[in-house]
Amino acid sequence: MKVIIKIANINLDGGKHVNIALRGIYGIGLSTANLLCKKLKIECSRKLMSLSDDEIESIREAIKPMPHEGGLRKKVSSDIERLIRTKSYRGKRIKYGLPARGQRTSSNASTASKRVNTAILNK
Repeated sequence: MKVIIKIANINLDGGKHVNIALRGIYGIGLSTANLLCKKLKIECSRKLMSLSDDEIESIREAIKPMPHEGGLRKKVSSDIERLIRTKSYRGKRIKYGLPARGQRTSSNASTASKRVNTAILNK
């Protein structure tokens, strides 16, 4: 039987270790999950379902002020929209589906380059 624990309106698998399960929340990575466990004095090796209700509530309270899930997704998408709208170099690269951080395109990202070339030819 699978145990589901709801934190930040996300259903987390209770059979996973605490720091791994917390990574299921958008905006919380491994280092943030480890910091939360250390701050709340919860062992990372414990399973999420073995935590008491007080410990789960303390996790919820610690996550509440942090940017996560819907608010963070909106912020990231609005940042990308702003880059595209201002027609910055990064915005153009994002719009065409190309690497935006200086990666090679001659040998890597060949499918992205093909998509851009066909899009330009079809105009």
